[in-house]
Amino acid sequence: MRGANRGAGRVLVDMYGDLVQPPADRRIVALAEGQHGVVARRQLGELGIGKSAIDARIRDGRLWRVHQGVYAVGRPTLTLHGRFLAAVLSCGPNAVLSHVAAAILWGLLEERGPRIDVTVPRGGQRRRRGAVIVHRAALPDADVTTQHGIPVTTPARTLIDLADVLPRRRLERALDEAAYLRLDVADLQPRPGRRGSRALAQALTRHDAGATRTRSDLEERMLSLLDRCRLPTPEVNAAVEGYEVDFVWRAQRLIVETDGWAAHGTRTASSTTAAATPTCSPPAGGCCASATAASSGSRTGWPSGSRRRCAPSAPGPAAACRSCAGRACPRGRGARRRVDRSRRSEASAHRGPPSRTGPPAAPRSCPAVRGNA
Repeated sequence: MRGANRGAGRVLVDMYGDLVQPPADRRIVALAEGQHGVVARRQLGELGIGKSAIDARIRDGRLWRVHQGVYAVGRPTLTLHGRFLAAVLSCGPNAVLSHVAAAILWGLLEERGPRIDVTVPRGGQRRRRGAVIVHRAALPDADVTTQHGIPVTTPARTLIDLADVLPRRRLERALDEAAYLRLDVADLQPRPGRRGSRALAQALTRHDAGATRTRSDLEERMLSLLDRCRLPTPEVNAAVEGYEVDFVWRAQRLIVETDGWAAHGTRTASSTTAAATPTCSPPAGGCCASATAASSGSRTGWPSGSRRRCAPSAPGPAAACRSCAGRACPRGRGARRRVDRSRRSEASAHRGPPSRTGPPAAPRSCPAVRGNA
């Protein structure tokens, strides 16, 4: 056979027929296993693998390019943590995951879209590299930690960064999740010079962390509706007399349950269940209302298919409705008004028609006749 053996120097099969990896490949695999399946080109150089060897592995499909200088080992698909670490490795050795991506890693926000935020410790403006948003800011050692093997900002620094880019309600939701997960945010304070310092200060002052933690988009829409209408903020997913309810106003003795169609299987089943089955047992003297996902998205903003069931609080001579005789029922006022009007009409019927005093009024003539005259 003419020419050099292209496989010389590589042992592929041992005497028993088992595949054997070359030492360099074993080192690459060991590195990738601790980094969610990704490696950086500079790390391969530290392992003693030269440029030509790296390029050969890229051509053979053993390395797949994810970002410039960052590769997935063995296959191109990556987990969420692998994509996060690949973005961090592509921005240099001192880069860390931050902002929305860090909040997703800590469990403060849900994953949405391919955007990944990375902060590097240098001055200047942020820039975008594909789906990677590079922020440039100071990174003290106290603001940097590691989570799942990924360099990331601490929970407190993450919330400070979120105040710069999120609206008020999403920031409050992140604070609720931090309280629920019991993350260490003892040093969370607004920092002068940051764009979101005022928003963070207001959230820390006015918002009770953990009080409005929601579990679905429908509950979030309900809170947004209450906020737009400037209504009091309720307790969310609170316990009332042994039951967990979605929303409760204890001072007003009101409970609201939100029914999502996904929990019932179909939108038709959700509407049928909401119309036929009570979802909560209100305390004595209180009211319980239920709203479906379809009704909460009505044009007026108010649930159009709501169901109300009231418990009687105190009997009275003026019945409010069939299911409620107390003043706590919103329909009680209308029922009492109808009773009062009927009583006034009965009294006027007994008195007879009102008597007229003075001379009789002159008959009115047709305007057309007056004009002809």
